[in-house]
Amino acid sequence: METFKELLGIQSNLEAAYWVIAITATLLFISKFLLSIIGSDSGEGEIDGIDVSGGDADISADMDISEGSDSAEADTGYFSIDTVLSFLKGAGWIGVICYRFTRFSPGSIIAITLVSGVVTFFFAWFLLKNLKKFESSGNMEIKNAIGNTGSVYMNIPSSGNGRGQVQVELQGRLATLEAMSMNRELKTGEKILVCAIDKKTNTIMVAPYKTEDSL
Repeated sequence: METFKELLGIQSNLEAAYWVIAITATLLFISKFLLSIIGSDSGEGEIDGIDVSGGDADISADMDISEGSDSAEADTGYFSIDTVLSFLKGAGWIGVICYRFTRFSPGSIIAITLVSGVVTFFFAWFLLKNLKKFESSGNMEIKNAIGNTGSVYMNIPSSGNGRGQVQVELQGRLATLEAMSMNRELKTGEKILVCAIDKKTNTIMVAPYKTEDSL
C-alpha cells in the first residue's frame, strides 16, 4: 500500500482506499463487459422468416388443453453485480476527485461519495431494468404460434402419445418447436395447424391441415 501511495502521491489512507475501490471496480466492470461480449458470440442465431397462409383443419380430440402462460417478467431486483459495481465506481472515483481537486474535510468527502454511489447505483438499476424489458419484449412467446400453419419436421405419434417436432412461423421467424398430435400420427413433411398449447408441458398441440378445405 505504501508503494502505491508513493506512486500516486497519496497522503491519506482514505484517499488510497478510494483509489483501490475505483480501480478495482472499474477493472471488474470491464472484465465482465468483455466476458459478456465473448459469451454473446456463442449464442443462437436467428432463422429467416417465411410466409404461411391459414386454413381449416380436421380437429377431433378430447383433451385438457389451454393456452400457455405468459413469459415471466424480467428480473428487476435492486442488487446485482452491475449495480454494486456501479455504486463502487461512483463512490470511488468521486472520492478520488474530491481529494485531488477540493479541500473538503474527510467527513464531507465520505458523505459526498456515499450520495454519488447511491445515485449511480439507482441509475444503473433503472438502465438495466429497462434494457431487460426491451430484451424480453423481443423474446418469442409460444402462444403466438396458435392459429399458424407449418409442417412436421419430425414424426409425431398419435393422440398425445409422444412428441415430435414441427416448423412454424412464430413472430416473423421460422421456429422448430416440440409438438404433440391431437388425433392421428403425423408424418414428416405433412402440413399442420397449431391449435392450442398444453399448459402443463408448454408444448404446442397440432392437427392435420387440409389445404383443399381452405377458401
